[in-house]
Amino acid sequence: MTTPNSPQPFDAFAVSRAQYAVAAAMTGEADAASTLIAAIVDGVGMPGVYDAVFVWCATFHARTGHPFGVHLTLTYVHPETGQPIPESEAAPTLVWASHVIQAYVARDKARFEDLLRDLGEDREQIMEHLTTMVEHVAAHVRLAESAGRAALS
Repeated sequence: MTTPNSPQPFDAFAVSRAQYAVAAAMTGEADAASTLIAAIVDGVGMPGVYDAVFVWCATFHARTGHPFGVHLTLTYVHPETGQPIPESEAAPTLVWASHVIQAYVARDKARFEDLLRDLGEDREQIMEHLTTMVEHVAAHVRLAESAGRAALS
């Protein structure tokens, strides 16, 4: 896995597809995002998946402005309505995505890596988790940008 403390370079294929996938999710192009995620999973496997998740977490951090090193409480957002929902109603994949982001922001490398290992090896399970993560990041970026625009008006 590539981390800020690791000398390994990021996989360029995974990083570019991850960037395009979150951009597609931001504009509501779920099919395009899913196709790009599949390209990562099928093209470079778990090392590329780790890099992609790192990119999505970095995107979340950069675009929402949350500081590093804090415990972050995330809103669970219904994937179809965009409305906040309680954790008890959130899909396990959504809870997992939130925990990954929280570990990244808290700089809890051990927890971050444990959560990625929890993905297992089943392609469909991995795809479901990654698709949810991209949608979750996109939803939070949209919320942050909406709040920013509201503060400016």
